[in-house]
Amino acid sequence: MRILLMLITFSLLLFSCMKKRTTTIEGILMASCDTPAANVTGYIGTEEGFASEPLNLQFTTDANGYFKVSHTHRGYLEKFHVFAQGKTVLKIWNLPGAVKDLGKIYLNIPTVCYYLALDVQNTSYTELDTLTYYDWGYPQNGASHWVKKVAGPFQNGIMDTVISAPNINAFPVSFGNNSATRLNLTYGVNVWDAHTIHIPTPHCVDEYQTVTLVID
Repeated sequence: MRILLMLITFSLLLFSCMKKRTTTIEGILMASCDTPAANVTGYIGTEEGFASEPLNLQFTTDANGYFKVSHTHRGYLEKFHVFAQGKTVLKIWNLPGAVKDLGKIYLNIPTVCYYLALDVQNTSYTELDTLTYYDWGYPQNGASHWVKKVAGPFQNGIMDTVISAPNINAFPVSFGNNSATRLNLTYGVNVWDAHTIHIPTPHCVDEYQTVTLVID
């Protein structure tokens, strides 16, 4: 009898923990930094194990790009993604709470402006040495970048300026961590890919960054 009562108590506790919860997810889709994505269809999706069952919550934005969906489910809905215009544009890995405001979600490719500087720690290089680096600023023959070469000797300071380099691999962005989206820039002296540095590409930031290549 005691075992039976324990089983009943455990079942009641388990049922209470798994009671249905209503989660509301809202946000604003942006076609560009200044233009909302009006009348765009998309969905909120989950994968197996991210909720008690996989979800596919359809939405259509209004004239201001705003959308809102609600769903009643068992367990927590903390991990999901936003899908729009044929791609996943945002991933949410851990966002507790019943109301989730995602803020602005950008559909456009972010661009970055930066000054390219040298920090020369080895001054023994001569005109016989060549610095080669990935140049995101000057498309050639339809490509998004090309390779640029600079002959030694090398001097400290800014040697190049890149305006609005697009990050075509920007999606999906992780919620709350837009700055983690980045361009990879490889460079080396007399070697093509001796080093790789990472350039953050957050959306809608016009200020120039300073990207420094260390010559050692």
